[in-house]
Amino acid sequence: MFSFLSGTVRHLKDWGYRAITIDNPVNISNVINKFKLQNLVIISSPSSNRLTIPFIVNLKSRQNRIRGFVIMTPASTIEYKKEDFEKVQVND
Repeated sequence: MFSFLSGTVRHLKDWGYRAITIDNPVNISNVINKFKLQNLVIISSPSSNRLTIPFIVNLKSRQNRIRGFVIMTPASTIEYKKEDFEKVQVND
């Protein structure tokens, strides 16, 4: 795990959040469904942007599960238009 990511996870746990890291997020949907995760804030490391960004911009009916999305570095974002990110709706 990246050192900055482990620090983030530690802080989230200290603040009372359940933090789960996925080393190889090939199928994020399967992980979310298997663990019945809700109210997610997905923190994407540089190496997983190519998998998490498509997941986020193509959420459609699953958007009610996501509360936020944090990109640790902007790698891979150049492949998407501003409009792609504007389509993502985050629930309160």
